[in-house]
Amino acid sequence: MIKKVLGVTLGTLLAAHAAAATTITLGDQDFASGTFTNSGQFNTASAGEPAPFNTFCGSDVGAGPNCSANFSFAFAPPGSVSGASFTIGLFDHDSAAAGDQVALLTIGGVNFTAQLNALLNASGGTQTEVDVYTLPLNAGVFPSILSGNVAVVLNFQGPGLQGAAGSTNNTTDTNGVGLDFASLQFDAAPTAVPEPSSLLLLGTGAIAIARRLRRRP
Repeated sequence: MIKKVLGVTLGTLLAAHAAAATTITLGDQDFASGTFTNSGQFNTASAGEPAPFNTFCGSDVGAGPNCSANFSFAFAPPGSVSGASFTIGLFDHDSAAAGDQVALLTIGGVNFTAQLNALLNASGGTQTEVDVYTLPLNAGVFPSILSGNVAVVLNFQGPGLQGAAGSTNNTTDTNGVGLDFASLQFDAAPTAVPEPSSLLLLGTGAIAIARRLRRRP
């Protein structure tokens, strides 16, 4: 009986203090990171998904234009948040070319342009390649998460690439990009954990209750 009372009480406490993870995704992840495809296959796989994930964005040909996208994550607002991250799948984003290809990235009004450029410049981004990138979000985005609406602005710039897969030559003035999908992940903050003294009192009380139950005829 003592074990049962203690088990139920402490188990309930532990469940109450666990952080709840939430993921909101726009568009479908049609391609794994590192996949090579072409714009026709990308558009076919993306058909029917919400804009701007339903077709290739901008153009690498002629005068462009560069890819410029706006979208929002809308969801039931959480009561609290302790951490968050942003994941995006990009096709033919040409980050293997010289310079930074991201002109602007804001998430919930906070500028993450430099952070995304650092990820793109570190890996992937050759011609016709799909890559998936995840960047952590700082507390500046938390107010937007708590409101239940997180707006994203993502603009690209040249030089882009044009040529065979893996090519780093034949740069173009503009950069068209395919947005495969985007996800917002956040953790609801756990409630304050009771101090050891509080847990000791709780355990003592549970033992006392169990003893009284044993003494009953």
